[in-house]
Amino acid sequence: MWRSLQVLVAVAAAALGVVIANLQYYKTLPPCADAGVASLARRFRAQVNSTNDLSIYSTGVLKRDRDTFFWSLFTDKFGSNPNTPYMWLAFPLLGFLLPSPMWRLGAHDAIVLLSRVPPATTYFSFTSFALFMPRRGLPFSSLGDSVNNLNIRADEHGLFAHVLTANGRTYSLVEEALVESGLPTAAINLAAVPSDVGLFDDWTFFEVVLRLFRFADQRAGDAYLAAAHPAFHLTTRHGKDEPLVAFYKNRTHGESVREGELAADFEAHGAALLANVGRAFHRDLSAAPPPIAFTPLRIHGLECLEKGTECLGDCPDAAYYGPHVLPDSDRVEMLSLGSDDTLHLVSLVDHQKLGAATYGSVALLVPAPAHAAALSKTRMSIRATSIGVTSFDLPAEREHPFWTWAFTRNPSHCARLAGAVDGCTLVTDAEVQRGSF
Repeated sequence: MWRSLQVLVAVAAAALGVVIANLQYYKTLPPCADAGVASLARRFRAQVNSTNDLSIYSTGVLKRDRDTFFWSLFTDKFGSNPNTPYMWLAFPLLGFLLPSPMWRLGAHDAIVLLSRVPPATTYFSFTSFALFMPRRGLPFSSLGDSVNNLNIRADEHGLFAHVLTANGRTYSLVEEALVESGLPTAAINLAAVPSDVGLFDDWTFFEVVLRLFRFADQRAGDAYLAAAHPAFHLTTRHGKDEPLVAFYKNRTHGESVREGELAADFEAHGAALLANVGRAFHRDLSAAPPPIAFTPLRIHGLECLEKGTECLGDCPDAAYYGPHVLPDSDRVEMLSLGSDDTLHLVSLVDHQKLGAATYGSVALLVPAPAHAAALSKTRMSIRATSIGVTSFDLPAEREHPFWTWAFTRNPSHCARLAGAVDGCTLVTDAEVQRGSF
């Protein structure tokens, strides 16, 4: 009994030590490893402290999700893409508690990240979300277009500010302080928060997520992930209501690739695939049932907020497709890979090869709970696995703009399919339980 009490006290003391250490960490944030960003942050802090209209409520840091105390437990949840590292802005929860990627934002407040454009990557984007609303649950809805590698505003040294606010007067004050700190207006990025969808009528918690995909130099990428770029939560005293407009730009473009013209070639690719797989398994698959089409899952954060649905972390830069997604039904039937005799073949158009996308990826997701045979499009409860493949994993010598990947529980399938498909992934019981979906 006494021994158990000693162990309990030791565990409690260790937990308290971790809590205190984290509180101290956010009371005196580690210095930013990027000297240029750190210098800009010092000037900006001094400028804010010298004005009567802005105050620093709390300071935070751009931090990789996996390196954030406690919240790292959730890094593979909510349908996150296993092919993409994530970072987020972490602030002390409620201004004084443990570091948290979800935080409150007043209607006249602003969040200001000071950073540098990441080292060369295939893709990166900052996306703002309405994450949690006590009266409505977990909308996890994007709040307009992302700031990404194609549209980011930065100075000649790559320095920039990312400003999240719902108020035009607040933005003007922040912009003025940034310019006085030496950052040009052309290096300031505004992420507008809508004021007309009930966010400030509830105790909404917000989040800003940075997605990074495929550093050209991983060492430089790792240094960026650990650089501790600073962020500031600012409050104001002006009391003026000047709502900003959040929106998604029109994706229609005159130079868009018309992939519909590839339908006949894609059908021929499918027939050739079945013939090659049939030969690998010594079976005639010519009479196989028709394939399950991947159809678009249209999720837009602002629309989710307007309709009271849930988006589960939609990225405005991405197009989402999946099997059994029907335009006139909320129900999405799941797939199953129940035995070692089952094989799933996924064939897609290589949008990257056609120049229609920066990259394409396939991610294997599971429902929550795992035994659920279907999802709801408007109340989607889904979780990530580490299983995924991207268009950069494909053989470079392919001539046609199509690719096929196999998913199976049986290692011998992958061996037999060599040459018949572009690749094969072994799905383990640890990732996807047998009898689940």
